[in-house]
Amino acid sequence: KSTAWLALGAQAANREPVHAVDTFSGSVEHGKGQFAESATLMAEGTTYHAFERNITGLGLSDRVRAIRKSSLEAAAEWEGPIRLLFIDGSHD
Repeated sequence: KSTAWLALGAQAANREPVHAVDTFSGSVEHGKGQFAESATLMAEGTTYHAFERNITGLGLSDRVRAIRKSSLEAAAEWEGPIRLLFIDGSHD
């Protein structure tokens, strides 16, 4: 949801796309038998496809660039300035 809201803001202001960095593999609490078990993660092994469906369904595909890596991996390869950095969740 955070990415969608940021992308809607970028769209409204005609700003650059949002780069969504995530492993799309959930966190420990999303695993089988955990208190926040993710049905999507259990069925698909990833949350990426659900993320992609949501972004497409909202008409935001042109405003979101998914980067399927950990924050550390993405940071090591990042080039260029960052206008806004929002870290949502654990990316140890």
